[in-house]
Amino acid sequence: MEGRFQPNRGWVGCKLNLATDHITTGTSMAIMAAEGITRERIMIPLDFNGGAFKWGINTSGTMFGGKDKMAFLW
Repeated sequence: MEGRFQPNRGWVGCKLNLATDHITTGTSMAIMAAEGITRERIMIPLDFNGGAFKWGINTSGTMFGGKDKMAFLW
């Protein structure tokens, strides 16, 4: 697995409230190791507001294809 934590927007994005402040990206990651489900890419967008992080998880994949191919969004 390879990962990176980086800014996700510039000053224009901040003014227009587009995207998130930061993003963590990774490659080739087990999503549900017990079931052998992996994804090629994972993205964790992060915002820091009111003293706390707000975040989510997005993975590569498609809308269809069952657990072996579907994207995961949370």
